[in-house]
Amino acid sequence: YGGPRGARLFPVGPARLTDTRETGTPLRAAEVRPVQIRGANSYMPTITPAVPNSPSVTAALVSIAAVNNRAGSTSTYLSASPTPPTPPIRTSNVNVVGGQIKTSMAVVPVVDGNIYVYNHAGETDLIVDVFGYFETMPDDSTTGRIVPLEAPFRAFDTREPAFGNLPLGTGTVEDWSFDAFTKSVSFPSGGGIDLSAQSALLGNLTGTDLNRVYPSVGATTYLTGYPGDVSRPLVANLNVAEGEVVPNMSLIPYSTTGEPNLIKVYNHYGSMHYLLDVYAIVLK
Repeated sequence: YGGPRGARLFPVGPARLTDTRETGTPLRAAEVRPVQIRGANSYMPTITPAVPNSPSVTAALVSIAAVNNRAGSTSTYLSASPTPPTPPIRTSNVNVVGGQIKTSMAVVPVVDGNIYVYNHAGETDLIVDVFGYFETMPDDSTTGRIVPLEAPFRAFDTREPAFGNLPLGTGTVEDWSFDAFTKSVSFPSGGGIDLSAQSALLGNLTGTDLNRVYPSVGATTYLTGYPGDVSRPLVANLNVAEGEVVPNMSLIPYSTTGEPNLIKVYNHYGSMHYLLDVYAIVLK
């Protein structure tokens, strides 16, 4: 998108752009809600605005969450598009049943500065977090280029003895260094062009085996992956309930100060195992 030469991906934040639980304005059945992307402010003052207010921004990488736990909630789906759609909409980004909270990553083109989110049925709350944006760049620049790996790489799996076989507890943050990984990437694989100058990874973050804190109280939680040199952002990469195995595509930037190429993963509640499969890198 953005012309025959496409656009480059720039990680941001991540930053929360909208949360209708805070405003008390859930999406009604067949409602379309605009969400500002270009020049949008976030809840994180250090990265305001989260996305440049420029026509060269052609798309956004956003996490769209349906918080479908209002009284009398029913099965529904959310669909994001670059222009105001005419209901009914047949495509979907997130599908949820009554009482469920679910998050999905999506690349949504940006035409007039906004994206537009449609809710199919009932009332559901909407959360939109931005993880990156696509911007047209000169051909001679490598910044923002996405380079797929030759094969997906399992960076860690906390169920395995090599990674401690230890779930992540309530309100706990764990550090993961990708310094050795970034230095190992080249094109073609095993030699050639050095691709160690990376800003972020693209992968599949998965949460599994969630355990309760109290035996009589059910557990739900969320995971957040973020750079190792910033305060924890108020966003979620995925939401998990007991008995679920939940994956979601994730863009996680590396730290740029202190220990290089460090990421952190936060678990909000309960104890849970998680794993990360990396399938692409983003160049600085």
